[in-house]
Amino acid sequence: REDIITMGIPPQRVVSFPLGTDCPVEPDDGQTEAVRAKLRLDGRQVVLYFGAVNRIRQLDFLLQVAALVHDQFPEARWLIVGPGPQNERERLLDLAGVLGLRETVKFIPEVPRDEITLYLRVASLSVSPIPSLPCFEVSSPTKAVESLAMGCPVVGTPIPDQAAIIRESGGGLVAPFEEEAFAE
Repeated sequence: REDIITMGIPPQRVVSFPLGTDCPVEPDDGQTEAVRAKLRLDGRQVVLYFGAVNRIRQLDFLLQVAALVHDQFPEARWLIVGPGPQNERERLLDLAGVLGLRETVKFIPEVPRDEITLYLRVASLSVSPIPSLPCFEVSSPTKAVESLAMGCPVVGTPIPDQAAIIRESGGGLVAPFEEEAFAE
């Protein structure tokens, strides 16, 4: 709110909505194991991105990060869950192939909102790489909040609200939107 007001918008025209999440429904172990089996994850560590799969999210960045992490942790698997245009998913799949990540990265189309808890339960880590674009500077860090609510640590970028939530919760790390730093 304060940032928008400093841009010259009259304070009486700015309304701030608090961010929150419903208390998550904790999936049972059978549901979690069914997801692990379906995706052939075995006992592997899983990094989860959930959200829009579109160009403005710059998920090429995330695939480059996955390639860097793969060098040190080849057994880890990456799940990218979310809606997006088929041509963008195909473009990212092609890039994953070029980077040697065909078996490492799995793209999962949009799932019902209440099933995200299953993927968070499967995940060892959630990532929220939000590019430093003006449209995201005042975005709500929903992915970070939902991940933390499920007890899943988060690595996110320094978008103001996201950085504050991650740091104040102690539930993850904030890294710049730079491939090597984020991979580290």
